[in-house]
Amino acid sequence: FTDGQYVERIMSFASNCQEIVFCVGHPTKWDELDVAVYKAILGSSILGRGEYHGKPSSLVMAAESRAAFLYAKNQGKSDELKKGKSALLVDVGSSTIDLTAMTADSRNHQYNSGNNYLGARSIDHMIRDWYLEQLMADKENQVVYQELMAANPSLNQTLTLFCREAKEKVYSFKTGKANIFFGYFRPVQLSREKLDHMLRTVPIADILKRDLDLPQETAEQMGSKSWCDLFRAFMQEQEAQMEQEGISIGRVILTGSASKMPVVPEIVKEVFSDIPE
Repeated sequence: FTDGQYVERIMSFASNCQEIVFCVGHPTKWDELDVAVYKAILGSSILGRGEYHGKPSSLVMAAESRAAFLYAKNQGKSDELKKGKSALLVDVGSSTIDLTAMTADSRNHQYNSGNNYLGARSIDHMIRDWYLEQLMADKENQVVYQELMAANPSLNQTLTLFCREAKEKVYSFKTGKANIFFGYFRPVQLSREKLDHMLRTVPIADILKRDLDLPQETAEQMGSKSWCDLFRAFMQEQEAQMEQEGISIGRVILTGSASKMPVVPEIVKEVFSDIPE
């Protein structure tokens, strides 16, 4: 927000405005303390000074799923809902899954929920584990990899980023295939079929516990379920809870980078099977 070109862009948008409002999204499942801490951090930055290049400014916090819903609505991507029906926005992001059910005018967000652990970053770590299994089949690779990690432990994070990039390519390219390149090792090819199989079969709790600070109690509840199993169970719980609260869903909007994974719309359609295509 201090970059010259960015300042110029914002000020061009705000040329006919008396005030600039910075709206910052946060995971829907965060509690009030999480949001307050985040807002305090942002408040100590240029966003919290109350003034931005000569114009009064303010800072507003918003649940990410509600912000995404409003964006979809403003883009004209939310069809008119029948009376008594709500739209459910499912935001499948990198770290969290966020849900908001809202009426057509977007003023009444009847239901907010989410999951702080089922984001797609767990899948990046799952791919990394699979990649290392392929790599370690060669004993010479084992020695080289151990030497590399001893010299620079942060390379493991680099490898995770490469695995994330491969995941995105697998679901973005028509071929459904991507190579994982790491150091001087031979590339390992990841296919859409292989990744879909892992999503449906590989237990995810131990990965979340090891790499993403999943509490032990939550890990035990997850048991040996795969990412797909857990996502399906989560969506079924949300659907049941909304039904109990008298919320009738007439449309589902999927957003977030991980919604490109075919298993996401597949499971959502399975759970909300009464909604027209």
